Amino acid sequence: MAETGRGIGNESTVATSISSSVGMDEKVTVVSYGVVGGVEMGKFEVSSSISGSSGSSLVSWSDGQDPSNPKNFRWAVKCIIGVVIALMNFIVSFAISVFSGVEEKAQEAFHGEDSNVMQLGVSLYIFGLAMGPLFFGPASEFYGRKRPLVAGMFGFIFSLILVTIVRDFEGVVVFRFFAGAFGSAAYVIPPGMYVDMYGPVGRAIGYSIFATGAFIGGSLGPAIGNVLVESHNLDWRWSMWLTVIVAVPLTMTLLFLPETLDAILLQRMSHKLRLDTGDWSWHCPRDETPFQLKDFLLKPWRMIVQEPVLIVVTLAFTLDYGIQSLTYTAIPQGFLRLRSWTKTDSAWALTVTIIGFVIGCVVVVLDTQFRFAKHLKLGRLVLPESRLPPMIAGMAMLSGGLLSFSWTTDRKLPVVAQLLAELPIGAGMYMVWVTGTVYLQDLYVVHANSALAACAFVRYAVGSVFPLFAGSMYDKLGMPWAIRLLGILCAALVPLHIIFYLFGKKVRSWSRFALHECYHVSQ
Repeated sequence: MAETGRGIGNESTVATSISSSVGMDEKVTVVSYGVVGGVEMGKFEVSSSISGSSGSSLVSWSDGQDPSNPKNFRWAVKCIIGVVIALMNFIVSFAISVFSGVEEKAQEAFHGEDSNVMQLGVSLYIFGLAMGPLFFGPASEFYGRKRPLVAGMFGFIFSLILVTIVRDFEGVVVFRFFAGAFGSAAYVIPPGMYVDMYGPVGRAIGYSIFATGAFIGGSLGPAIGNVLVESHNLDWRWSMWLTVIVAVPLTMTLLFLPETLDAILLQRMSHKLRLDTGDWSWHCPRDETPFQLKDFLLKPWRMIVQEPVLIVVTLAFTLDYGIQSLTYTAIPQGFLRLRSWTKTDSAWALTVTIIGFVIGCVVVVLDTQFRFAKHLKLGRLVLPESRLPPMIAGMAMLSGGLLSFSWTTDRKLPVVAQLLAELPIGAGMYMVWVTGTVYLQDLYVVHANSALAACAFVRYAVGSVFPLFAGSMYDKLGMPWAIRLLGILCAALVPLHIIFYLFGKKVRSWSRFALHECYHVSQ
């Protein structure tokens, strides 16, 4: 029997070739071609075992070269997806720190609100980043990556527009919170997209480039915000409008990009096959066990209490993020208070860390390509913990950089020495953050976004309070000793990271959601 049919709509053409001999326990093979969701669906294969008049037909990828599989998307498609989500990551991160660059102007606009109260504009945005992933992480595993990410970015844009419209400070901080909550979609969903499209080597390299956007955005925010209000004498709200102007075209571009979650793509394929063949037995693995959104929404909470390895990593991430948050404020203050630089020049001094981020990115990529990938190609058993050496080195570099920065704040020393100290600070922050995130991606794979959502909730919830006491800490301890204390804390964390590297396998063995003991080339 042979049959050719057309699906519904211009994007749904499916040509189906069916061969069968229906009898007891016969095999049926269907090879289909078509377009689903704007992406050319190459060959995919479905097969079934039929007993009498009842049967079960399962839709799956045909082979390792199937172009409809997200891992086999064309290089150009993957590249465009990577650029768009990296820029989204950049602009959401930019929105955190740009408010600190316009804080004084905002304070004047709201009739001299206390400076500690003004910090709520940053803290509540960060708290929004804590709350948002609890929805967007699980939703991206239920609805697919694209729809929650689009919804989050539209919510982010709309919230920032409301920030510019309201005329009281309470409204500003409320809508800044919602902007952070919606914008968190650009943080928590893309890591899962890299899992969808790449194996362990590709996703580490791809995520490394993606994460660079967040670090650059955080470093550029204060400087650009300050330039807008000081050099161009614009209202502080223009910092929000600038963010919106960049976010809108990125979100519109996202509308035309394909879905990457294979469970959703297979579900769409099975639905089209049912319509085109009239055989309602066609289904995908997700159809066999129907889920409800609430099952996914509960997952981050279950994981954060049931997964020992996630608990350990989350605690480490929370400490790391707190130190990094204080570091972002300490660097400009180090030039402002101790070298009497202007606020604008001090904000631009923070951008030197961008060079450090690039160095950290190069280190992680080279380590992945020449150490990690080499072990995979040789067929060796590679434990997930083999990702962690750059994280250990990064924490040591961050400690050394902070201590060097604290010592070079002395006006008797050349300012170049203080600026150079930012390089290991930037590289260290980057290597700790990216390596830890990729480790969770590797460990939880299809559950990665829920794991990262749980981690993000704790990390940002705790981290949101750090900007509130940073100023008091610098006043009481003095800038050099405040920065030195951060360096000492980082030094104390290095042996803890080494212990986890050595004994992480044991901790991981207690986990329920961890999917593998070691890597192999196809993962």
